[in-house]
Amino acid sequence: LTPDLNYPCLNGVWIPAPIDVSQDEYSFTTPNSEIVIGHSPSDRLKKGTNSILIPAVETLKKNGFNIKLEIIEGVSHKEAVARKRQVHLFWDQARVGAYGNSALEAMRFGIPTMCWIAPKTIEQAHGRLDDCPIVNFEPTPESCASVLECILNRETLTNLSYETIKWTKKTHGYETVGK
Repeated sequence: LTPDLNYPCLNGVWIPAPIDVSQDEYSFTTPNSEIVIGHSPSDRLKKGTNSILIPAVETLKKNGFNIKLEIIEGVSHKEAVARKRQVHLFWDQARVGAYGNSALEAMRFGIPTMCWIAPKTIEQAHGRLDDCPIVNFEPTPESCASVLECILNRETLTNLSYETIKWTKKTHGYETVGK
């Protein structure tokens, strides 16, 4: 279901994880002043929450960015998904090297998503991630902060939102995966 597992020795084909992507589910709202970054770690260590995301956000706050980090944990799956719909950017992970269900749950609503996608994952996707709008970065606090600094504005987030819903439907939508 994820191209990072499509090892060359398997001679496999990446079949993207399917998710319902209905246009009526689109819920991105352009930020007015404060930008909310959401993150729902299943395991903070494995996702890079404390070692990469939190230091990157702290750096940006020190540099004057009006951002809020909303870490979604200890709640039901239903509540976690509902809270993802309310953020301006969803940060998936910086350790695994591929996006997964948590990212898809945000992307299906047009929420721009950020995740470290390893070069090997991109290679094993055989071109199917070439136009992927997920914001990629090197898995360090410095790289994460630098990339966030470039995208945390109304225009970029809005454009990423439209690209995200379009790409998610094209790649992960039920109709596409079903075919």
